[in-house]
Amino acid sequence: DNVSSSDKIESCSGYRDWSPETDIAVANAISNDRDESGGRCAFVGWESNDHDNRPETTWSLNVEELALELYHSAKLPNNNDKDSASNVPKGGWEGWHNEGGHARKLFRIIFLQAVLDNMSVDDPTIFLTPYQHSPHDLHVGYQKVESDDHSKVSLIHGFYERRRNSVEAFLSKLSQQTDQSICDLVYFSVKARWDSHANDESRKKDVPLLRDVAELRTLSMVAAGLGGQALSSMFRALAFDYRHYSGGLPDLLLARARYHLCKDEHFVDLGEWIGEAFCEDYIEEENLHRSISMLADRDDDFLGCSKNVDSGHNKFSSKKKRQKISVVPAFPAKVRLVHDEKQVIVDSLFVEVKSANDRLDARQEDWLNIIDFYADARVCKFGSKRQSK
Repeated sequence: DNVSSSDKIESCSGYRDWSPETDIAVANAISNDRDESGGRCAFVGWESNDHDNRPETTWSLNVEELALELYHSAKLPNNNDKDSASNVPKGGWEGWHNEGGHARKLFRIIFLQAVLDNMSVDDPTIFLTPYQHSPHDLHVGYQKVESDDHSKVSLIHGFYERRRNSVEAFLSKLSQQTDQSICDLVYFSVKARWDSHANDESRKKDVPLLRDVAELRTLSMVAAGLGGQALSSMFRALAFDYRHYSGGLPDLLLARARYHLCKDEHFVDLGEWIGEAFCEDYIEEENLHRSISMLADRDDDFLGCSKNVDSGHNKFSSKKKRQKISVVPAFPAKVRLVHDEKQVIVDSLFVEVKSANDRLDARQEDWLNIIDFYADARVCKFGSKRQSK
């Protein structure tokens, strides 16, 4: 029988010598006792205190947003051997629910730009117009195809195979970079695209560029937190089969910054150091928009469970409506891993959020395994109090 590659993947039994770290959390949805399977349920969050420079948590949260609050407030992870061994305090995590959005952005900014600039592939079908942001063969993965009589196997040369030498040379170099040099790489990659435009009117037409510039310091910090080896491993998977591996990344990406070799070790104020979405002005504006939206008639919520995808809106969710960029932002300063004349270390953590009865699919397991080899990746499982008895 002919079996597709996706069917073969789904039939795999999983990893035998590895399983992801799993955090267990208890939370009950705001709902009645009726069966609401298939809906997205809402949960109650915690209100921010006077010393916590975060959006006010006075509205219902979806399960991913609740997980973000638990990791920020040190209620999760349940245990972390790496932190315990180095006496690193828990909590302090800031994060995003964008299912690998930052990883795909860094792949585009760091990897694609460098590899395509040194491209030796001469194929007129790869770039048809000057307006493409990626080559057409990016979505062609490695694949073996058998003839009808199964007597011959032909190899489809996808994006990775056509550029194997240049890809591996770049990834080998990337894996050896220091955290600061990775920050610089992100900065200069975006700066090169910025300088390629003659003026601001030209830059306005490059919307991806303007979005990258608006969060350049955040992307630099995230890249430093992941490190060269983890980025290299993740980029290899995306280059090998982008169509398959562009999905399945963990729900949450968390990051925090702390001072290195300080006896009274505490976390760096990201608003002061990075700015952008972490700054106080941005957070106050978000709180104002949220207060206004609470007065609006919302027909997407029904008995605490949203009929659409997500409930609530905050700066840490990727489900916000994109605003049209009408003003070209000033190009930001480069991130230096120093704050208050003290060296800064950036930690990163990927988290896949699941309910008690949910299981990881094969692609999600692949990603957790790929990331966990050089960085930190976990599963956060939510169960109700009733289930935990």
